[in-house]
Amino acid sequence: MIAQIIELYGRLEILVNNAGIVADWDKSYAVNTKAMYYCCEAARPYLEKTKGRIVILTSASVFSGGTGYPQYNVTKAGCYALTLFLARNYAKSGIRVNGVAPAVIMSKMLVTRFGSEEAVREHYKNIMPMGRIGYPEDIANIVLFLSCELADYMTGEVLIGDGGRMHIG
Repeated sequence: MIAQIIELYGRLEILVNNAGIVADWDKSYAVNTKAMYYCCEAARPYLEKTKGRIVILTSASVFSGGTGYPQYNVTKAGCYALTLFLARNYAKSGIRVNGVAPAVIMSKMLVTRFGSEEAVREHYKNIMPMGRIGYPEDIANIVLFLSCELADYMTGEVLIGDGGRMHIG
């Protein structure tokens, strides 16, 4: 994948590392944690040249223990720890590594769990302090911030995108 990007664009400036599945323990670990590390390592030499950025998607469930799927929580906690580890180890190369920990975001995983998008919205409207579930665009905006010059002095941070649920909900 990284080789194809370099062939097509000639350089790499940003890696948004986003994977999340609920599966058995081994597959969850392989996709949710190990793949994140391998992508970062593959991108590292190219990001060093551009003083690039990595944004790793973890989950707010690592702070609350909440999804009902222990393998998801544990492997996403690995992504949180990986963010901190890589930030420390890549900083001297000029690569900034930060993370985003979304909470309840409209996804195929939630729609499958609740049966429909409307059922998801209805379930969470009174639970979420903002009165609504999050959408992929909400998290994309946080990723955009971490990927631009406005976040030039940030590395090793994990921003929580949860509509206020953890702190005020």
